[in-house]
Amino acid sequence: MGAPGDGSVVQAQGVVALLFAERVDVAAHGLPSADGDAAHAAHLALMRAGIEGACGREVQASPDGFLAVFASPVQSVSCATELLEAVACHNRDHPALPLATRIGLHIGMDAGAPGAAAGPATVVRQLCATAGPGQILASKLLAGVVGSRRGFTFVPSGQLALGHPLAPVATVLVEGKHSGREPPAPQADAPRSRTGHAIVRGPRLVGRDRELDLLEAELAAATAGEMRTVLLVGEPGVGKTRLARELLARNGV
Repeated sequence: MGAPGDGSVVQAQGVVALLFAERVDVAAHGLPSADGDAAHAAHLALMRAGIEGACGREVQASPDGFLAVFASPVQSVSCATELLEAVACHNRDHPALPLATRIGLHIGMDAGAPGAAAGPATVVRQLCATAGPGQILASKLLAGVVGSRRGFTFVPSGQLALGHPLAPVATVLVEGKHSGREPPAPQADAPRSRTGHAIVRGPRLVGRDRELDLLEAELAAATAGEMRTVLLVGEPGVGKTRLARELLARNGV
């Protein structure tokens, strides 16, 4: 994320949130049929506009789906919900060209990063293929990183079998958010961990969302059994210890 001394406090290479959106055949789900080429073009335009607006990066686009990556898992979930809203708006404005989409979300190494494997991209495609029309199916790993931020609701949805050599993935359905705002904490100086326990600490940390997302992703990967190493680097006083304490507090340690 930058050289030591420029204010950076986290170095983690290639960890991203992956989003895969796929257009669903509306005729197969009781909706009026639409011209395939026109529907594909309209769906692709909506996906590109929404992902670009959410600071995502397009990796691959085809008639089968649209793969994008995000630096922040929170951004990926927010974008997914906004994409479904965009499709709903399109259907109200263009009833003769109805669209339906489903979305998968996961976390892993960027496909363009050194040492990245095809596993996460395979997982996010399978999550999408398992979701129903108008649904967002995410891995529990990604949901754990996002936590309660932005007011998203994650509903457990069982295990997704991927087949050898990939292990089954615990899944959750994404149900909604609170207008892009974080839900209020019980007390300004006593937020709650993911386990619901009140955490007493100093003033709230601000301006480190990107770094905390990276640390949360690395912690989630380590919890899932991967070998991970993260270095907190920077000049004295830049906030390395404060950042580490925030990560521990958020996870009830």
